[in-house]
Amino acid sequence: EARGAIAKALRMKTQDASILFHAAVIESSLGNRMATRRYLEQSLAINSKFHPAQADEARALLKSIAR
Repeated sequence: EARGAIAKALRMKTQDASILFHAAVIESSLGNRMATRRYLEQSLAINSKFHPAQADEARALLKSIAR
């Protein structure tokens, strides 16, 4: 269900770092590393400080999948 909801949000071509981060978390939970990386990179490129905790989580997740 979460994937369907985020897909609707992404169809709007959002430039919202938080939405892209949530898309990354959803894709990560589904095991899709390429999509996870893409959404994390987009999120951090838009705003590397989009949320005090989630931005740090995004960087940590990106680092963990880069291995």
